[in-house]
Amino acid sequence: MSTTPNFRLQKDIVADNTSSTGVSSVYNRAQVVKRVTLPSNAGAVDATLTNAQVFGGLLYSTHATGATITLTTPTAALLYAACPQFQVGDTFDLTILNLAPGAGDTVTLAGGAGVTSGAGSLIVAISTNATFQFRFTGVPSAPTFQIYRTA
Repeated sequence: MSTTPNFRLQKDIVADNTSSTGVSSVYNRAQVVKRVTLPSNAGAVDATLTNAQVFGGLLYSTHATGATITLTTPTAALLYAACPQFQVGDTFDLTILNLAPGAGDTVTLAGGAGVTSGAGSLIVAISTNATFQFRFTGVPSAPTFQIYRTA
């Protein structure tokens, strides 16, 4: 059972019905509608996220008091390989909830190779959440993504 979402392109709609990730999505070039059954626990230590976690759309962290963690996205090549129908300008969202108990317990989102910050802070403060939009900015032969904080 694969943990990477399988996407299929039908006209301008990309659909994913991957039950192993708990994600059922319908992608239309103008809008993304997602049904997430359970948020994914990003863990309590620095980690590299999986495609399933990123495309799942909702992560939370409950790391220890006094800790800060960094969550690194998969590389742009891995993100693109999970959905090779991406066209320049296509986007998807990821929301991260920081449920850590102490002041200063931040979660920082970092880009893997080929994934860079477009605008806005990539730090999620204690007891808050942040939504990040990933925008496909490269070409298939050299995929790149930019991350924008939208909320």
